[in-house]
Amino acid sequence: MIGGIIGLNSGTILNCTVANHVTGITVILTDDKGDHPYTGTVVTHSTNAYHYAIAGIAGRNNGTVQDCTNNATILNVFSAARGTGGNLNGRYLEVSGIVGYNASGKTVYGCTNNGAIINRANPKLHYVGGIVAWNYGIVSSCVNASSGTIAMGTSHTSPYGARMCCVGGVIGHNRASAEVSDIQNAANITVSRVENTTGVTHRIGGVVGLNDAVIDGESDGGVINNSGNVTQSNAVGMCATPTASNDYGYFLGGIVGYATNAVKNVSNSGNVTYTCSATGIGAQYVYLGGVIGKVLASSTIDIEKCTNTANVTFTASATYSVNPDTKYYYNYLGGIVGHAQNAAIKGECSNSGIIKGGDGSANNNLKAQSFTIGGIVGCLTGESSIENCALTGTGQVYNDHWSNRGIGSYDCPMDGGIAGLVIGEEGVPITITNCSVTSTKKAKETDPDGSTAIYARRGAVGGIVGMAKYAIISNCTVPVPFTGSGYFYGGIVAAAQNSEISSCTYSGTTVQSSQMQIGGGIIGQLDSGSTIDGCFSYATTVDKNGTAVATTGGIAGKSVVGTTISNSHYTASIVKICGEGEFTDGGGNVADL
Repeated sequence: MIGGIIGLNSGTILNCTVANHVTGITVILTDDKGDHPYTGTVVTHSTNAYHYAIAGIAGRNNGTVQDCTNNATILNVFSAARGTGGNLNGRYLEVSGIVGYNASGKTVYGCTNNGAIINRANPKLHYVGGIVAWNYGIVSSCVNASSGTIAMGTSHTSPYGARMCCVGGVIGHNRASAEVSDIQNAANITVSRVENTTGVTHRIGGVVGLNDAVIDGESDGGVINNSGNVTQSNAVGMCATPTASNDYGYFLGGIVGYATNAVKNVSNSGNVTYTCSATGIGAQYVYLGGVIGKVLASSTIDIEKCTNTANVTFTASATYSVNPDTKYYYNYLGGIVGHAQNAAIKGECSNSGIIKGGDGSANNNLKAQSFTIGGIVGCLTGESSIENCALTGTGQVYNDHWSNRGIGSYDCPMDGGIAGLVIGEEGVPITITNCSVTSTKKAKETDPDGSTAIYARRGAVGGIVGMAKYAIISNCTVPVPFTGSGYFYGGIVAAAQNSEISSCTYSGTTVQSSQMQIGGGIIGQLDSGSTIDGCFSYATTVDKNGTAVATTGGIAGKSVVGTTISNSHYTASIVKICGEGEFTDGGGNVADL
């Protein structure tokens, strides 16, 4: 336990300041090299360590740390050779600006970190935070200032960094028993070249890396926000497949990287970016969110009154034409949440940022989802819902991944103004209600840069949802026109199975694509067990950039036996209600708009 003021605090540290010095406290633990080019105030060099905590004020807090300021550079260098006993033993490394480990019920209050935090290490597990690395206690009224940058990378002996990490602008890991209020981050977080062979779990958040406690920005009259950029770059991003006991992947969020509990009343204005090398072999299991990378809860939790105004970008320019092994599987991006299981997303959550994945990437069109992108959530599963949420301002969802995967297997790239993909279960449908797309992005006559609010190179594009299974979608509105080069378009939903779409309105004039195969004013493909009731489409054009497509219609582009369309209205300029009329006419349908 190593601190700029004290290693282990069991009393009160009040009004203390640590200045930055070229050389300060240096602790060398069985270090194999003495020629490190690193300097700082609190520095550790080691090759074998298990459970250690270093911080600007106190390594471990068993008492109170109040109104303290750290201005020092905090540097941890762990340089075990990869695969050695030192690497295996190098776990639970807690590195932070104020407190490394904050014990249960103990308090960190009114503190500010101005010092850079540098973690150059390659062991298995790290916790890094601008204020606290590992929090079991109470953290309140604390700020990680813009100068308190967090940089994680490799040591001098290895090209690889951590296998598992929890990195947060304020807190690395916030445990279930913890309490937080009025915490802010303005610093940039950068993670580079991490281990990616097996079992990678990287949870990186602008405020909290891994959160197991309720976070509410309105508690105690404070705020919870982030304005710093969250960036991860990796030469190769192929992660092991998640299992029942291990949720492997890369999780990045503007507020929280990975959440198992409620997140409410928070705002993010810092960009979230994952970059995969152009010469690599792609990436899989990457989860990016303007607020939360991934939500995974045992029962339904609230994601409420969350706002994102920043861009969420997956730069993945490697293509199979350069390397035939290039693969992009199961990557999820959302303006609020990348991927959520058992989440009630509600309370006027809004996104006005650009959510873009792919960056001209391509793979071999193998049978797996590549990029799933939504203005609010990329993918939603379990006992979940979305209510009163919007894609607003200059917000845009942009799927820039080239893939020839078809729609039948529901595994092509997906794009939705609110959600890319929703997957409920029989008897437990996901509900999406009172949601809207009000983006000011408008389509140009020719659309070379994807200026429209919802854009895709290939795959499925829906004004509210890309693809839906066992969903109920109601009272949603989309007033913006679509253009792009995707295959399957719907004013509200691109394709739906065992779903109900009711009282929804598409009031844009154009549903158009240079490669359209199926298009509808409300839905592209109406699949088995699905119904449309009481919907309105004002689209006057549904075609392939001026060329007629057989499978287009005023309400649906394509339908199958057993589906129903009733009480729906569309424009007279669209000749048919459905391009392939296998549906049952439930009555009340008319081309009178």
